[in-house]
Amino acid sequence: MKVINKIFSLAATAGVFLAMSSCASESIDYPSESELADASQYTINVTVNQETNEWSASAVSPSGSTKGVRLLWTVYENGTDKKPTVKVADAVAGQIRQKGDYPIELQVMNHAGLSRTMASSTIHIENNLGGDAFMGYEYDSPSNLWKNCSITPSYWFAAAGWSQIATPDINLSNEEISFTCPTDMGGDQWMGQVHLSTNIPVEASEAYDFSIFINPSADADVTVKVQKDGDDNTFFVADKIHFVAGGNFYHFANLPGFDGSLNLTLDFGGNAGKSFVVQNVVFKKHGESNNIILPDTPDCQWVGVDSKDNLWNDAHYTIDMWTSGADWNGGVANPTVKEEGNSIILTYDQAPGTDQWKAQFKLKSDLSLDASKSYDYRVTLGSTSTFFGATIKMTNGADDTFYIDPRVNLYANGDITFGFADLTGKQLDDVMLVFDFGGCPQGTTITIKDIIVQEHRSK
Repeated sequence: MKVINKIFSLAATAGVFLAMSSCASESIDYPSESELADASQYTINVTVNQETNEWSASAVSPSGSTKGVRLLWTVYENGTDKKPTVKVADAVAGQIRQKGDYPIELQVMNHAGLSRTMASSTIHIENNLGGDAFMGYEYDSPSNLWKNCSITPSYWFAAAGWSQIATPDINLSNEEISFTCPTDMGGDQWMGQVHLSTNIPVEASEAYDFSIFINPSADADVTVKVQKDGDDNTFFVADKIHFVAGGNFYHFANLPGFDGSLNLTLDFGGNAGKSFVVQNVVFKKHGESNNIILPDTPDCQWVGVDSKDNLWNDAHYTIDMWTSGADWNGGVANPTVKEEGNSIILTYDQAPGTDQWKAQFKLKSDLSLDASKSYDYRVTLGSTSTFFGATIKMTNGADDTFYIDPRVNLYANGDITFGFADLTGKQLDDVMLVFDFGGCPQGTTITIKDIIVQEHRSK
């Protein structure tokens, strides 16, 4: 059935078959199924640049040539549960944002028609584009007040002239919300409102954390407003967030509460015809379980930040900065720097260029690490703005030998802790911790805190 559906969906390619069959009008050569190509005999060659997540695929036939046939590709680059990309081409290429394994299939067309068989392979992506993204607070935690709350929904969708239109069919549960925006919905903010009133009590004497995962069928801007029920002017956040096809998280942490009940308002205005799946809604008191997030929890036991076993406590460092605009000639003011306890606070009054290494911040130390030992490194980053591709690098003073240099995503109003365990086999003299915040918006404040460098400790 899968192959038949593809055949019907390709009616527009009928001309391809006709062009490949040269017959006189008085002698029609009817295609024979026995003459169909056997695509299972073809080999798909997939290459992936694991730094940029760019991939390409080509095919090799049993004869070593694809002359005289056309290749039909089916690529599940948004996952197997989403509509695949179908393309007739000699080769295909693209870029996938999220790590994972993505199936790719090949059928072959010749004068007899489309092959009933297929070749298959996998596009293997090792890293999230921009680094290991924040993966949300733990939904099943007993601290998650959303998981078992009562939800009373209300909706308001409008056309371009602000006249109300019919609400789409919305599947709603605590675990998942899914629907498709009306095709006649308007393009302005607040033209696709979903209000979720709850019985979750909020207290002004407490601080709270929140995370949400939104997966649109195509890139989309969605307003996330976490507010007091019945009071539009009292809220934690009311941010318009860019969500990518395939989905990403938004979160905040340690924001002061109010006295009242929680209402989650989402607005999908401007996304007519797009489908959305909303998952992993977590709302909890700050300081309860799962407050610090390790995107990839290292297999090690961390010492305390103030412990004598934290080697960074004995290090002396100087600060070096370089900030540039789009032309790589500098010319952008370095951030203002304030040090408070274990925290270094940077504020960018001018926006750096969007490329990596255009907002370099370095801590040059006198700490040396021995190649005969293993080490663990951990740092917490906080940002007042959401942006992607910040860099965390641990290198030596000459910057010619380094342990790690991943790129990571930062999200507004929350801290993320990144840990790297069992770093071995390199001599690092005058350890330098290098950060880059190229692409951060003007006015962004970034906090670097709770740095730990320790000899490796297994759990």
